[in-house]
Amino acid sequence: METKINTTRVSPWDNSNGIILNKAILQEADIEVGDMLQVSTQQIHGRTAIVLETMNEPTLAEKYAVYQGTPETYEKPDDLKDWSDGESFGKEIW
Repeated sequence: METKINTTRVSPWDNSNGIILNKAILQEADIEVGDMLQVSTQQIHGRTAIVLETMNEPTLAEKYAVYQGTPETYEKPDDLKDWSDGESFGKEIW
């Protein structure tokens, strides 16, 4: 694999720091705007490298593949408001 080199600077970004990656680097890494990335560090030849890995969003089926509950065993969170207790305030049809 050919090594691509890009020079960039760490800059302040709100309350954090950030870097800008050029289009060629993103294409080589198969990263697109909006991708969720897992960021880690790795020791390579005595130096610390920052490793970016794309994280695929699980599908709804994948999220609930191991779900064992039933509607009868569902526990409503304490802070969840029951909307069926209130009156209509607009053109809602209940």
